[in-house]
Amino acid sequence: MINRNEKILTAVFILTISLSAHSQTSSWEIINISNWGIIQLPPSMEVQSGLYKKIVDEAKKEYMVEGERIIFQQKGLNSFGNFDTYARVIIKTITASPGDFPKLGELDALASELNELNAMYKNEIISMCRSMNAQLLKWTDLKISSLSKYKCLYFNYTRQVNGKPSTFSEFYIFFNYSKQHSLNFEYRVSDSANWQQEFEKCKSTFKFK
Repeated sequence: MINRNEKILTAVFILTISLSAHSQTSSWEIINISNWGIIQLPPSMEVQSGLYKKIVDEAKKEYMVEGERIIFQQKGLNSFGNFDTYARVIIKTITASPGDFPKLGELDALASELNELNAMYKNEIISMCRSMNAQLLKWTDLKISSLSKYKCLYFNYTRQVNGKPSTFSEFYIFFNYSKQHSLNFEYRVSDSANWQQEFEKCKSTFKFK
């Protein structure tokens, strides 16, 4: 019988291969993520084309995004421009059977399993890096954290592909009984002055419906 950690590992594998103002300003777009969450998109980013449709008038800057994997990227890429920087917010949902994952916010039961889970996530990230000819430069161990008051698993790492600028990547992973939702924030380390603060503001707007 497959145990919970093996189910989480399966979710990790799917996750890795798919790969501060709290109030909205007039220039930030409200993004409704399918039927489960809300986050605000900074004016420096855009939703990757083809993955969303507008559902209310332009003036309100509010959109509904449908899909198991949603990507925000630096503005201009949809028009094949702005390659001088790199920034991504990748939102991923994995659906399983009811009870396969803990309920939202109930992560205490996983506390004794953090070392095992950390090894599982790290091994999958290492495998992903190898598949893209990248080197894992730094790994920060998995821990129980929170984002906008919701308990989640958190880890981060830094990778480098073929001598290109290194990239910082962090994951916030939420379990909700039959679903795993992950928020992945990435940017070049050399561009941290441009993106770190922007992403902190973006994180602060995230909430479950």
